[in-house]
Amino acid sequence: MDRAATAKRIGGAFFLLWFGVLMFGIVFSATSQFLGWPEQAKVDHAEKRHLASRPDYARMKAKEWGRATETWYNDHFPFRQSVVPLFRRLNIAVLRSPVGYSVPGRGAWVFGRGREWPELEDYMGVIRMTPEMVDDWRTLFEGRVAWAEAHGAHYLEVVTPMKIHVHPEKVLPLIASHRRESYREDLRNALASSPAVSNVLFLIDALSAEVAAGHEVYYEEDHHENAYGCYCVYREIADRLRTLWFPDIGEFPFYETPPDDVAAGKAPGCWVSADRRLVVSNPGARVAECPVFRIPASNERFPQCPVYVAQEGSDRLAFVFHDSFLRYPLSTWYDRADMEKFAIPFTGGFGGIAMYIFARFTPDRLNRIYRTAAPDLIVEQFSEGRLQYGPVGLDDTMRRAAAWGRAAPLAAADGSKIAVPPETGNSPETGKLLALAVLEDLRAKDAGKAVEVRLVDEAGKAVASAALEPGLRRAVFFGEVPRSGRYGLKLVNGRAAAKRIELRRTGK
Repeated sequence: MDRAATAKRIGGAFFLLWFGVLMFGIVFSATSQFLGWPEQAKVDHAEKRHLASRPDYARMKAKEWGRATETWYNDHFPFRQSVVPLFRRLNIAVLRSPVGYSVPGRGAWVFGRGREWPELEDYMGVIRMTPEMVDDWRTLFEGRVAWAEAHGAHYLEVVTPMKIHVHPEKVLPLIASHRRESYREDLRNALASSPAVSNVLFLIDALSAEVAAGHEVYYEEDHHENAYGCYCVYREIADRLRTLWFPDIGEFPFYETPPDDVAAGKAPGCWVSADRRLVVSNPGARVAECPVFRIPASNERFPQCPVYVAQEGSDRLAFVFHDSFLRYPLSTWYDRADMEKFAIPFTGGFGGIAMYIFARFTPDRLNRIYRTAAPDLIVEQFSEGRLQYGPVGLDDTMRRAAAWGRAAPLAAADGSKIAVPPETGNSPETGKLLALAVLEDLRAKDAGKAVEVRLVDEAGKAVASAALEPGLRRAVFFGEVPRSGRYGLKLVNGRAAAKRIELRRTGK
């Protein structure tokens, strides 16, 4: 056989191969559209993301067509829902090699790497927090606590651990030999002497204790805590709230096999379903519409949307900003068509719980809450993997609030005037004087303008001022003010049902 004929046959074979691959995609795309087979979902629940939509070439530049087409095809090639998991299992479980951001552990266990979920890097001590970042985190937590207390609320920060630190026994030996201290410890050490130490709940200890007792608390194939681990997270939050502020919060029971009344939804309790999800029965609670906070009772984006849980027996209100750790392991994560089934293992203590997923508190969001509400509790939960990015929402207000939280109480009074207490003995006046004003039911005379709050001295001269939006309760941290002997409050373009001034002193 001559070379020309051989080359021709080889070329023909490659043509038939790639033509077949092209037609394979076209044929099955057509059968999927008209016959529903193979199924092509719009959302990949395992990857927790929306798949790419068909490119709108008319609205795109020609140079973008290639990349957009490739992205779309990669998300929609035939039998993708079977091929991608198979590829992943072969690499992770058989070949023991990383796939994207996933690193194999023992058995079918998988850990994360990379910027989005840097479990491996933190485990090996690659990432460290600078002293400045540690100080910023401490300042944020102290500021949040002082800010909430000035508004009549309690604040709790919940930091959930990455599973590689909770389940180190699942790490492969080569990686385990390089274990170093987590950067979490830098922050915990700094908080040990902080007035906010009890307001920051690190869940690493409780979850590690469960593992030591023989439990698995994370999904082996995912970075979330599993059903039982999710129950433990809620249990620890309730325990801390009960210890610090709300002794009437009850314990929510967990069952290996639920009693008949619990399984029927007639008594509180939770258990793990056959598909490894946490089923919650909480007959004293329900998903409700909350027009004040613009939270509907149903939402097509559920479970990735705000939810308002109404409970009986209390008029307390809580705001909870959190990530998927408080929702993903629940049985209702995949119950997208039935939002009313959503329930959490949390009983008593609060008449309303407004839960916002994939959200973090910022000064603006906190201020918006107090336009129409005065909550008793503010909770934020996020993964410790986010610590490396630095604090969210640290501004001058939070820095002044943190300084206030560290200072010693000096004086407080109801009304619009307050006098500085005299110094004891013959010691000179030392330290800085800090001032705080709290206003109830603050209203603006001109709704289009902010209310200016002025702190004035004995002569009526403004020594500090701040612009505030109207709200049920507003607090102003003025920061350092000169010693005047007597202070008062003056409102420009506004009025308040009640006013209060407090003074504190830093230093000795």
